[in-house]
Amino acid sequence: MWWRSRSQSEFPTSSEVVSTLDGGIEGLFDPARYIAGFHSGLDALDDLAGGLRPATLTLLSGGPGVGKTALALAYVRHAALEDGVPIAILSPAATREQLLLRLFAAEARIPLEQFTKHSLEPYSSPPDGLQLPDIDLR
Repeated sequence: MWWRSRSQSEFPTSSEVVSTLDGGIEGLFDPARYIAGFHSGLDALDDLAGGLRPATLTLLSGGPGVGKTALALAYVRHAALEDGVPIAILSPAATREQLLLRLFAAEARIPLEQFTKHSLEPYSSPPDGLQLPDIDLR
């Protein structure tokens, strides 16, 4: 294993790591450091999880119907529309059309069932303030 081939002097001590932090040990516990990720727009969730961190891969897992896609789309929508962050969605379960339909429904604040059951009332123009994020849905 790779760690067995390294000498102990190749690994930094905790003191050496702390010395590289802005603010030293106090900086390590500064709450502002942990809300540096992309926000979901759901403040309670962001306070709990700290947002999505840059340069990381975040995986959501859970049973069917627990809200994995809804949570991911909340982050995507907020990051794209509010923060202007380029977004790509990779989903093994949902099609591009399903994801786009969910984004339309969320942004228009119309229950998804009205879209999927084709029970929308016709209108001549989009709802006021409707914005759709420019998202790569490959």
